[in-house]
Amino acid sequence: LNLGINVSHQLLLSGRLQPLLEGQPARRLLIELTEHAAFDDYASLREALAPLRERGIRLAADDVGAGFSSLRHVVELSPDRMKLDRMFTSGIENDPARRAMAEALIVFARRTGIGLVAEGIETERELEVMRRLGVPMGQGFLIQRPAEPRSVPRVAEHIRPVVAPITPDADRVFARYSARVGRSLRRPGVRPVTGGPVPEPERVRH
Repeated sequence: LNLGINVSHQLLLSGRLQPLLEGQPARRLLIELTEHAAFDDYASLREALAPLRERGIRLAADDVGAGFSSLRHVVELSPDRMKLDRMFTSGIENDPARRAMAEALIVFARRTGIGLVAEGIETERELEVMRRLGVPMGQGFLIQRPAEPRSVPRVAEHIRPVVAPITPDADRVFARYSARVGRSLRRPGVRPVTGGPVPEPERVRH
């Protein structure tokens, strides 16, 4: 599994992020740069990102299209992934303007080799349109609602039927993963996963 971390440019420039990520599996980490305010010091931002990206940590521009800064992030920082803001997804099946804008960004992503994610997919029609346009990845309530870490084994079971037809070793991979999660949940102070709805979020202690 990969982990996306929402990060502001203030945190990146502070120098506090890199020590927090030391010793973590770099190639499974994705920094999602989320910032709608105007920002100009891209030279400093590239310098702050350089040691992280050299380690293999990937960069995503979040909420692309929601504001001027998100589009400039794509041009100035050459991210590995760009996430289309839900503004484009919501009602795209009935809105030619939204569809045209989304298509333009999809073409841009293909030509530049940037991975693409459509955010805010909430209906089957939205998912169908995004698939037809060639968007390879998506997120939203239709695919999976936000969940607590201890519910991840159930999330894995939820997506297994989708993954199995295209990944021959899916059953073996999921079995190994579930066993690893099970061992971690047996650590002192970690409650096991039970059936039923996803519990309410708990306060995280740092």
